[in-house]
Amino acid sequence: MNNTLIINREFSIIQPFILKWKINLKIFWVLSFILIISLLIFYIFQVNNLAENIYQIKIYQKKIDELSQEGEILKINSAKINSLADFEVLIKNFGFEKAEKVRYIEVLETQIATK
Repeated sequence: MNNTLIINREFSIIQPFILKWKINLKIFWVLSFILIISLLIFYIFQVNNLAENIYQIKIYQKKIDELSQEGEILKINSAKINSLADFEVLIKNFGFEKAEKVRYIEVLETQIATK
């Protein structure tokens, strides 16, 4: 009987450890599954955000190209408008005349107001 008590005693000590191990293993698998699902959802949101950012970059790049072309057109038009031949025509159209004699206002030192 003495041998039987020792075997039963060891068996009774080992059985709770096996039961705890099974519970811990179930908790491990459940947490692992939840973690994997969470990471997949996070990955989907990240890919969606990345695709949206790439789309926005393409739109902004198109706007930059359009504005660059418009800037070049404005530079060409500005060069055309500021040419001397066109400037002389504009002056004549506004009725300006060429000054023949230039007279300057002379200010004497005694006439300057000081504090």
